[in-house]
Amino acid sequence: MILSARNECGSSCNDRSRGRWARSRASVARVSRNARGVAVSSHLDLLAAVVGGIGEPGLWDAIARWIQGAFNGGSPIIYLFNGKLTPEVLYQPFVGADVEVHVGRYLAGPYLLDPFHNACVERVPSGVYSLHELAPDQFQQSRYFKDFYRYADLLDEVCFLCKVREPDAYAVVSVARYRHERPFSSADLTSLRSADALMQTILRKHWQRFAVEASERTHVHRAMEDFGYPLLTHREREVATLILRGHSSKSASLYLKISAETVRNHRKKLYSKLGVGSQSQLFSLFVNQVLGTGTRAP
Repeated sequence: MILSARNECGSSCNDRSRGRWARSRASVARVSRNARGVAVSSHLDLLAAVVGGIGEPGLWDAIARWIQGAFNGGSPIIYLFNGKLTPEVLYQPFVGADVEVHVGRYLAGPYLLDPFHNACVERVPSGVYSLHELAPDQFQQSRYFKDFYRYADLLDEVCFLCKVREPDAYAVVSVARYRHERPFSSADLTSLRSADALMQTILRKHWQRFAVEASERTHVHRAMEDFGYPLLTHREREVATLILRGHSSKSASLYLKISAETVRNHRKKLYSKLGVGSQSQLFSLFVNQVLGTGTRAP
């Protein structure tokens, strides 16, 4: 009798334990489903903003939020690489001194050694590329690593490269990880590559809508870098370009890594060679060149 009671109690206890375990498991499953539902909903909201931004100025900001929210992508920077010309920054998230660290220093010259930029110059197929796929052996001993990567505290990088115009104009979405973070895993790369076809379509559709504007912008960009040739030296043309973009002598010296006094000397010489006496006259000469109403240099 006692044994029977014990058996009944044991069976009942086991049933109650199994019931609690089943309810607990069901509860965890519901939480997991709800979490996945929230994540999917958030992802779709971010993606909807990207699709809605095609053809609009806000597209770049929407892409950055999508990369950050859906792929844990840190702080993306979006460029237009156009051959060996200085890249054009379409989106960057930094403020204050960080702009110089992460963008200004890069545009001052190191971009010419960037494996991703070189890949675009060599006209690689559009797609998602990791730093490890494109960087040379002994990357940490390279001049690019020493001059920029280490300076910006970068650890790893993955880029969407999308050719938007022949022969070598690419929209580039750079997704970086820094030294306080972990490098991209194979799972991270798989996740980013799963979005490649969609990213390529979005970037190309956007570029088609802005083809004329982009062409005009590239024309101005090329004219600015070519301004003063052949009268001016390469350094004087660099200084002239920065002046036309609104930089002061001090700001230009930071970009070029020379003293402000040296910038002022270059400025004085280029003004003399071009026959102008002020920034406004320099700008007028440049506008005349762009509009085709003046020569490349007097």
